[in-house]
Amino acid sequence: MTTFLTNVVGSRWLRAFGVFCVVLIVLLSLIPGSWQARTPLPGPVEHFIAYAGTAAVAVLAFRRVHWRTWLLLVVALAAFSALMEELQHFSPGRDPQVIGFVASSLGALAGAVFGWLVRSTART
Repeated sequence: MTTFLTNVVGSRWLRAFGVFCVVLIVLLSLIPGSWQARTPLPGPVEHFIAYAGTAAVAVLAFRRVHWRTWLLLVVALAAFSALMEELQHFSPGRDPQVIGFVASSLGALAGAVFGWLVRSTART
């Protein structure tokens, strides 16, 4: 691994950043609709990016990631996405959408693949 990745992969601050990403997703998913400040990107793209980034950080946050751990991470983030969409029923001005779940789940998969590739490339 390169020196930078050796120092970063599995570090405490990267694990803390992963937790921060999850907390941020919870907050942004459940705030009332009137509090939202949207980017110019379509909602599903925002979902994809948020979950892809979170998954990539999560894969890199641990020193060793077996393929089963990797798969569990993707499934857990997809289930988390479904939960966040469902909980939007209780947030004023928010509506759960299947496209949000799909975009988030695909983002989790893409981010986990990206994280895995970064780890694999850095080792060779």
